[in-house]
Amino acid sequence: MELKKKIYEKLKKYGIDDPTYADLDEEFKKVHEEYEAERNVVVADLSEEDQKDIKAMYREAATLCHPDSGKCVFSNKKGAEEVFGKLSQAYNSNDIHTVRDILSQLRKGSWQGVNEQDELESLRVQLATLEHRYRSLLRDLELVKTTEPYRTIENLEDWDGYFQDLRTKYQAQYDQLASEYAK
Repeated sequence: MELKKKIYEKLKKYGIDDPTYADLDEEFKKVHEEYEAERNVVVADLSEEDQKDIKAMYREAATLCHPDSGKCVFSNKKGAEEVFGKLSQAYNSNDIHTVRDILSQLRKGSWQGVNEQDELESLRVQLATLEHRYRSLLRDLELVKTTEPYRTIENLEDWDGYFQDLRTKYQAQYDQLASEYAK
């Protein structure tokens, strides 16, 4: 950037006004401010275990919020880019708590920056999923009700007598097997 600035000044000195260098001062100031801001970022020291944890959490969260990921929880790329930027910034500064919070929100599907329409659509999807699971469980329950063990249990009135009969039956089987194989 500084080199471009020097070239622009020399060209200007010789009377050459190149428009490609016209906004150089503004661009230089902007880049310098970004550089200073980046320089002032404090990077926390993490233990080896915390480094492994933050890396694993970052990878999982990145798959949930990267705009090009197939598992991205955002329907619009702008929201995904915003969250991914915050995630990357937290990861680069070793801010394990922020990475953990972002991952937690992404897992829940309750990102604070999601607008109401996205949240409504997310709730509709969750409702449809729950309704499907409910119907599936009802079908499974009906199948269980048709089985012989269920009908036996449903018709039982004397549980103690039932288990006493089972105990006597199994004891007789045990005695018979013991006498056959103990020889």
